[in-house]
Amino acid sequence: MIAVVATYRPAAQSLLALLADLAGEGVTTIVVDDASPCTFDPLLRQVSDQVAGAVPVQVQRFDNNRGIARSLNAGLAFAND
Repeated sequence: MIAVVATYRPAAQSLLALLADLAGEGVTTIVVDDASPCTFDPLLRQVSDQVAGAVPVQVQRFDNNRGIARSLNAGLAFAND
């Protein structure tokens, strides 16, 4: 099973808790960030590093914000590859 999580300026605690819950269920997750500012770089790196050992988490980032639909569609396209 694969989940797509679209983010923009995500709250660290909420995102990490969600990913931990998904990992606990054995769900591979694709996080697609819709151009959050560079201040979110450490969190998004942590997402890749923290959960990578248990269940795969793939992080994709965009350079410009075009809305949640693009993020969800990109995540679904990546999951289907």
